[in-house]
Amino acid sequence: MSSLQERLAAAPQTIKFGASEHMSKLFESDAQRFARNLDEAIAYHRRARLFRQDGMRVSLVFNVASIAIECYLIALCAYFRDMPFNHSYGNLVDDVERLMSFPPLLAQRIRALDKIFGICSLDDYHHGVAEESDALDALDLCDALQSLIQGLGPMPKALAKPDV
Repeated sequence: MSSLQERLAAAPQTIKFGASEHMSKLFESDAQRFARNLDEAIAYHRRARLFRQDGMRVSLVFNVASIAIECYLIALCAYFRDMPFNHSYGNLVDDVERLMSFPPLLAQRIRALDKIFGICSLDDYHHGVAEESDALDALDLCDALQSLIQGLGPMPKALAKPDV
């Protein structure tokens, strides 16, 4: 697998929806899920930064950065060969904290996103209005998650379940 810097440089400039090289996400190996989610996180993160630089709406920057945060968290779960089943920010952080030592302040800031963007909650579905500070915070969270993943190294073999 290439280094994170190489992946950052090669990340797609746009997100492709529909059929892709990852036709079946259900039967991905953990390594494939990690690589796909990391690639998607990097692409959404880059797009959110570009939207911010281009002066696009705050809500657009926030929403795209929020997708990147979700993808980074799913990539972390896949790195440790675990698959989250609920994608609220609180649930994703709970899963990541179960798998690794995760910075408490970072966890708290990510959980706070559920107050604005609770569309993955079965019990409390809602979508609030993001302010400029929320968009900037989401971009900062993306940077922090990207740095955290960059420091991980190769997927641990000790936790390896056979990739089917």
